[in-house]
Amino acid sequence: MSSIRARIGAGLLATLLAAVPAAAADLTIGRSTEQNSLDPLFSDLGNDVATAENTFESMIEFDSKLRIQPKLAVSWKLLDPLTWEIRLHPGVTFHDGTPFTGDDVAFSLKRARDVPNSPGPLSSFVRPVKDTEVVDRLTLHIHTEQPTPLLMDMVGRIFIVPAKLGPSVTSEDFASGRAMIGTGPYRFKQAIPGDRVVVEANRNYWGDKPEFDTVTLKFLGNAAARTAALLSGSVDVIEQIPPSDISIFQNRQDVTLSSVTSTRMIYLAMDQGRDDSPFITDTDGKPLKVNPLKDRRVRLALSKLINRQAVVDRVVAGAGEAAGQIVPEGMGGYDASLQPMAFDPDGAKKLLAEAGYPNGFGLTVHGSSNRFPNDSQLTQALGQMFSRGGLKVNGVEVLP
Repeated sequence: MSSIRARIGAGLLATLLAAVPAAAADLTIGRSTEQNSLDPLFSDLGNDVATAENTFESMIEFDSKLRIQPKLAVSWKLLDPLTWEIRLHPGVTFHDGTPFTGDDVAFSLKRARDVPNSPGPLSSFVRPVKDTEVVDRLTLHIHTEQPTPLLMDMVGRIFIVPAKLGPSVTSEDFASGRAMIGTGPYRFKQAIPGDRVVVEANRNYWGDKPEFDTVTLKFLGNAAARTAALLSGSVDVIEQIPPSDISIFQNRQDVTLSSVTSTRMIYLAMDQGRDDSPFITDTDGKPLKVNPLKDRRVRLALSKLINRQAVVDRVVAGAGEAAGQIVPEGMGGYDASLQPMAFDPDGAKKLLAEAGYPNGFGLTVHGSSNRFPNDSQLTQALGQMFSRGGLKVNGVEVLP
């Protein structure tokens, strides 16, 4: 959302529906959103990662509590404040039989710096890296510009592609299938843009053997279409069920409904980095000389104007939790002392007056229309809350 950034919102429940026969050889998943690219280094957005992780692997993985676990890297340690030593897993091969080595990691980290036209570039993950030194086939020394305690949480996420692809490889080469060579449990088989991606079991996989012979990611952007596909048996699993539809499945014997508090954080991104924002005006719609979002009191006021429980109860039909921090309880990094901010319109008005905006100011709220269930309705609800709190909402815009 382009005019507001605060760690506020409602953590959605991740919900899956499954109707999978025992010992199924094939699996079809009804996905809500297609990847932007098959290139695993194109973007860190969830829909891209969800497709790539079937075929490609990274040096680390996260367990169910978001704790870092080894994957293609077996260990890592600091040699000095600016040098990390990473040891890689032996016996790993790419789908074409090429052995996995440190050269592949070095190549992938370098390529991740600049993949054109990415909506969610990976460059920030590799920015601290000054140099990647391949000590031997399975040992790397990564030299950083400055001490970087979270380095493995950053570079460890980068999907590894074979160095033999060369520096001239493009995202189009992945789209055509020519460059779809990973180390993962499934090999690329077919992609039909706007329709599906099909992968097949990698029988030479170095880890636990794949559970299915073939997995099809079927893209069904319409929630009703996903529901119909599951009930008809044309898909085995669906995601992103609208909260209002959950009751349809709760008492069915032929469907398994699974839900858990997810790490999906609905938050507002404030346009506070620049002095002159095109989305901020005075109450008459004229530009302001000073961006009010730079004032902490204004940002707190906006947070106090959001009725989080109302969002949970009315917008997402109870399929969420009021959030006061980036992760839910039970996840790595959770702090019990960080509770959701209380809905306090009187307190918000007092803060706005202290900041020099007793009559409010104008702003535009932007949000997505297909990123998570009921997202456009949520954006509209936030606009209404800000308006009731004394701000002039110049517009509420939802975008795909």
